[in-house]
Amino acid sequence: MVVEVHRVTFIVSGARKRPDPQQPKKTRTMKPSIHNYSGLRPVHGKARALFAASSLGILLALPAVSATIAISNHSFEDPVLGEEDLSQTTTGWTFFTAGNGSPGRAIFNPTDTWFSGSTDGTPAGADGTNVLTTYTGGSGQIAGVHQTIAGTPLTAGQTYMMTVAIGDYKSLIPNRWHLAISTKSMGVGSYLVDYSPTNGNALLTNDAFTDFSVQYTATGLESQIGQDLRITIWAQNHGEGGTHVVFDNVRLTSIPEPSAALLGGLGLLALLRRRR
Repeated sequence: MVVEVHRVTFIVSGARKRPDPQQPKKTRTMKPSIHNYSGLRPVHGKARALFAASSLGILLALPAVSATIAISNHSFEDPVLGEEDLSQTTTGWTFFTAGNGSPGRAIFNPTDTWFSGSTDGTPAGADGTNVLTTYTGGSGQIAGVHQTIAGTPLTAGQTYMMTVAIGDYKSLIPNRWHLAISTKSMGVGSYLVDYSPTNGNALLTNDAFTDFSVQYTATGLESQIGQDLRITIWAQNHGEGGTHVVFDNVRLTSIPEPSAALLGGLGLLALLRRRR
């Protein structure tokens, strides 16, 4: 039963204040007691409708809560490297290259030769000391990494967002970069979404890292529903005349579909409206 309250008496610090025409400023001290509620009666009709509408409005105003999905070695800090050291092996990620010539990729610990202030420290906008560096000096060359997120299947109604810090060495020209989301069964070159703005190299901040994101919402019609997610990041030479792109601090989140998030709240609202 939904009720409205006509009179409520609260005890504050052992005193109850009552209006008195004869002594308007006089306060009589009383012993503390339990809050006194009276004059309760059922609420029907328009009042019930207004209560339901306002409750639903509150539910609709609540934002969907994103959940962080764990990524192995998300900022390439494994292996531990000395200054200016490179590694062709790492954990969590699979390297790949394509194209004629000698495209390259490696885990790198840059000094301030490459990023100002990064000696024994972190380049601006990055995370930790290591980064993923790529070389794609020839037209059509590709270099990057991918990772399958075991135990995180593509789920209908979920929006997946990947955010990556992408850097531009202070003394080199960058190429275009790609951020993609797919599933384990999809090979390199096949993606649910592939984000690569045509002026992507121009969007980078020289001598620093800038966050960029790509997202995909699963409709439930994909044949890959239920398969583990895969994330891929790479540099590709599209004729920009550049040679390098640097990546760091890869993050992945999932956001439920708003209608799905409302189901629990609507169930609670139904309980509140039910007659006792």
